[in-house]
Amino acid sequence: MGSNDLSRRKLNNWLDLLLGSHQGTIRLINTFLSLEHKLVSREVLRTFLSACVSRGAKTARRAAEDFHTVCGEKEYCAISRVDPTSINGASTLVSHMRSYAFHQHILGRPRTRPPSMLLFEPKSHASADEKAYSTRLERITSRTGWYNETGYLGKPVPDPHHVWFTDVDYVDSEVRVDASTSTRATKARDALGLIDTKDNMYLLSLRFAADRLQPIPGVTMARPGFADRGTRRFAVYLGETGEPVYGKKWGLTVHLGKFKAGPKRPIDGVPERICLAIPLSSIGDSIKVEPLGWAEGTRGEAAGLDDDEAFANRLRGRLKLASIKRRLLTIASKP
Repeated sequence: MGSNDLSRRKLNNWLDLLLGSHQGTIRLINTFLSLEHKLVSREVLRTFLSACVSRGAKTARRAAEDFHTVCGEKEYCAISRVDPTSINGASTLVSHMRSYAFHQHILGRPRTRPPSMLLFEPKSHASADEKAYSTRLERITSRTGWYNETGYLGKPVPDPHHVWFTDVDYVDSEVRVDASTSTRATKARDALGLIDTKDNMYLLSLRFAADRLQPIPGVTMARPGFADRGTRRFAVYLGETGEPVYGKKWGLTVHLGKFKAGPKRPIDGVPERICLAIPLSSIGDSIKVEPLGWAEGTRGEAAGLDDDEAFANRLRGRLKLASIKRRLLTIASKP
């Protein structure tokens, strides 16, 4: 099946499969909202859906996996792009990652470095061990050329396609104000919608100057779209009351803590942008690494409260899945 060959019958069957799982339903709703709010063109969406259908899924799980796989293909990265260049006033950007991934893929590690310098995280939760790790990390990252000069900031690692970032002021504000959780890592995890960050994972923030991105060839920036491999708590559009402070050029994360607090509370997180993976050789010397500590607890596992089914229902709102499906089926007809 070519990119312009999309049978209504085959698309209908594939949509039914996608609706057979909660994660598939989440993806489908985000796809629908992208179309309704003109975050993606009809023709691009048609090409995307055709690529998904052509993989021939026979089960709900496979359909959801195929959606994720097609999202990872380079031609679909940031297909809902609104503005490819503007940072809109942000001076310092920040991206977050597990310390394990940082040590594996970001940190340059010469063989001559003593093993004691290579700990992926503090030995324990004890304050002395955290301080020792923080001191060691600061010493390493203050050296010239501490980073992997052939590596990239982005995910999925080790072969990154894109990087998500936000204005550091918004994350810092969440960490200071939200007193409902105990650690800085937990607060940042919740505000950023990092549902895959589980209990006892150690987080780092990587801060870098926004103006360093502008001159990098090929690193175009965008508002995140449905095909940008967001986490299971990703929404391309959160409604008029959730319009980001920087306008439609930025998206918003889903705040995990607010979502778990109940259906009547807005779930807006912080503004976010996305760009193709950033060569460390271009920004490495401007990166400031800051330990955030251990994340506490796990989100997304409370049945009926913040699990995948609850999030799918929250995204859907008053919409009917049958209506969403009918709207997407119109894509099978050539414009």
